[in-house]
Amino acid sequence: MLTNLKRLYVRFRSFPQARDITNLLLELDPVQAIERRDRGLLSYQLHDYRQALRDLEAYLQQLAPVPTQVDEELRQEYEQIWDHVKTLRRRLAAFN
Repeated sequence: MLTNLKRLYVRFRSFPQARDITNLLLELDPVQAIERRDRGLLSYQLHDYRQALRDLEAYLQQLAPVPTQVDEELRQEYEQIWDHVKTLRRRLAAFN
C-alpha cells in the first residue's frame, strides 16, 4: 500500500510526500536498496544534496561490485546513479 502511495506522489510530482513515504518504507526494511535509491533521487529533486549523496552512495555500495554486462539494465542504472553521485560531489564541493 505504501509503495502504491509513493508511486502516486511521484506521478503527481509531490516529491516531499513521496520522500516521506520512502522514509517509512525504509523504517520497515532498512536494507531495501531500491528504496534507498529512490530516497536519494527524491532528495536530489528536492535540492537536499547531502542526503541525496549519502543515499546514492549507499545504494551503489549495496550493488558493489559493479554489475557486469550479464545484467545490462542494472549496469546502465549503476552508471546513471554514479553520474549523479559525481555531480552531487562537485555541487557540494562548490558550496564549501
